[in-house]
Amino acid sequence: MKTNSSTTTIGIDLGDRKHSICVLAVDGEILAETTLTNTREAMSRFSKKYPGALVVMEVGMQSPWISRFFTDLGHRVLVANPRKVRAIYQNDRKCDRKDAAMLAKLARADETLLAPIEHGTEQAQLDLLQVKLRDNLVRQRVNVI
Repeated sequence: MKTNSSTTTIGIDLGDRKHSICVLAVDGEILAETTLTNTREAMSRFSKKYPGALVVMEVGMQSPWISRFFTDLGHRVLVANPRKVRAIYQNDRKCDRKDAAMLAKLARADETLLAPIEHGTEQAQLDLLQVKLRDNLVRQRVNVI
């Protein structure tokens, strides 16, 4: 069981425009609950308040670039597999603020509960996008013919 009790833990529930944030102290006390706009500037300013913190988020549309961004800012980042985190996806009272807190608490207790995944590189993501676009164009051409 791998625990992370020696650093601040930040749980982020990602959204398209805003992210819900929960910051836990080393002892598990909630230091802050806030929202953050989805801009590099806002995330960079926020990051400076908690240098070296463990950042936890779920897989989503925004998670590849945001996880790389926080890693580049000097954080250790965990990206949780939402299908494996029943405490979140089966919760009847879904709420972004509570989801952010749950991610932070799970990471602090036992990181393996999150079934963390690793995103591919930015180049791999761009290559895959190019393949998908080409496939789409070929399908459209076939449909026209």
